[in-house]
Amino acid sequence: MTDRVVVYTLAFAALLLAMTAVAVSPAMAAEGAASKPPEASDVAKPSDYGVTEGERRTSAPEQMGAFVFSQRCSVCHARTADGPTNYGPHLEGIVGRKAGETGWSKQTDALKTSDVVWDEATLNKLLEDPQTAMPGMQMDVVIRFRRSRKALIAYLKTL
Repeated sequence: MTDRVVVYTLAFAALLLAMTAVAVSPAMAAEGAASKPPEASDVAKPSDYGVTEGERRTSAPEQMGAFVFSQRCSVCHARTADGPTNYGPHLEGIVGRKAGETGWSKQTDALKTSDVVWDEATLNKLLEDPQTAMPGMQMDVVIRFRRSRKALIAYLKTL
């Protein structure tokens, strides 16, 4: 290493230390040391927010799928046929429906000419990699984790 590289490396390390260092006054340090953990009555509980014990740790795939839908799908897709469909067709009744049969005006040729009937297997392939499952489709969202895909498909069955 050259001397210049060593100097730059040391200067960068000093800058990082200066940026991450937090100045603590002796009074603040004494106050922090004297503080005790909050009592159980001071800590917020799920019930404080209207969440029941049964809802707190749900294993129901439909509920997890509804969450995945709200985070990943609802930007483009409506849950019901009368919902807004600006960027993608509605997903009501998708399981068992032939691809491209929603009547959505912006349907791609890939969907219109496809013979796919949406079921768990075809939806899983689509959500895992849309471009491989149906080349030419204008869907870029990938659901990477199998558990999330299964939950989302369970939710889509309820629509």
